[in-house]
Amino acid sequence: MENIKKNKKIIISFIFILMLIVLICLYLLSHKTSLKYNDWLVVGHSYQEVKERYGDFDIEYEHSVAYQIDDGNQIIMPSHLPEYYWMVFDKDGIITKVYVDTKPGG
Repeated sequence: MENIKKNKKIIISFIFILMLIVLICLYLLSHKTSLKYNDWLVVGHSYQEVKERYGDFDIEYEHSVAYQIDDGNQIIMPSHLPEYYWMVFDKDGIITKVYVDTKPGG
């Protein structure tokens, strides 16, 4: 009887750890470009929907908009160039691509 309780605890612990690993993997997959923004909730949606979800854009440039994700002043090897989470949208305002880069022109 005691052996069965011990096995149940081990199985429940294993399932909990496995679920935690799966959730972490899903989070990292949905935030591949930046941990702050969910790529799955951005790509394929209108830039207006993204603006409602995350707030006003920091930069609007031609067919791209961006949020600043880093100021470039890291302790180790600072670049002094802020990084932005760029979203490219098509003529209908639907975001088709996301990437991280600095401002246009460096």
